[in-house]
Amino acid sequence: AKGCKELFDYLLRYKKENQNDLKLVMMGKPVIPIPKSDDIVSLGFVSDQEKFDVMSGAKFLIMPSPFESLSIVVLEAMTLSVPVVVNGRCDVLKGHCVRSNGGLYYKSYYEFEGCVNYMLTHPDTAAGMGANGRKYVDANYTWEKVETINVGIDFSLLGNRLSGAFDWYRRDTKGMLAPGMDFPAVAGAAAPLQNAADLRTKGWELSISWRDQIRDWNYGIGFNLYDSRTKITRFNNDTYSLFTT
Repeated sequence: AKGCKELFDYLLRYKKENQNDLKLVMMGKPVIPIPKSDDIVSLGFVSDQEKFDVMSGAKFLIMPSPFESLSIVVLEAMTLSVPVVVNGRCDVLKGHCVRSNGGLYYKSYYEFEGCVNYMLTHPDTAAGMGANGRKYVDANYTWEKVETINVGIDFSLLGNRLSGAFDWYRRDTKGMLAPGMDFPAVAGAAAPLQNAADLRTKGWELSISWRDQIRDWNYGIGFNLYDSRTKITRFNNDTYSLFTT
C-alpha cells in the first residue's frame, strides 16, 4: 500500500487530462480500497510465473513507494528488460534509475505525467532503458555463488573397536549481498545492497571413538575436535559496514 493512494489519485487525474488507452494493472492482495475505474485492473494474488508474464508485457513498471531499502520488484522488472517509473522521494529507487539509466523518477503529479507520456511517446528510448536496466542487474545483483571443497577419510582399527573420521572443508561464497558504495550523508539514505562481498570459510573436524565389550558389558567412549574460521576476502565498501540501519 506504500504510495498506492497517491498513485491512484495521479492516475485518475492523468486519465482525465490525457486521452489514451493506458491502464494500471495491479498485482497482489489489496490492502487498501482500489478505486472503481475501467483504467485500473486488479488481478489480486498471482503466481510468480503469472507475475513475470504480466510484467514482461507491460510498457513500464511503476513503483510508487517512498520507502524502499532495495525493491525486489524493480530489480525483477529490470531483469525482464522492462523500464521503470519510480517515486523519486525514495533515494534507493532514484539511485537505481540514476545508476542504471533504466528508468525515470517523479516527485510531483506533473513529473509523473511527464514520465508516463515520455515512456508512451518514446518507445525506442524506453526499450533502451529496459536494456540498460538488465545490464545493471546483471552487473550488480545476482544470486550468490557457493563453491565447496570437502575432503574426508574414515578409518577403523583393532577389529573395529577403534574408529574415527577426519574431514576438511573450504566453502567460498561469492557475490554476497551487502551494503555497496555509500551515498553522501546529505542524501539521508543507507547504502543500497549489492553483490559486494566474498566470504571464505575453512575448517576441519576429527572424531575418534572406542567401542568394546567386557564380558556382558558393552561400553564406548569418543571425542570430537573441530575448528572453523571465516574471512571476508572481498568487500567493496569504504566504510566496512556489513549492515545498513
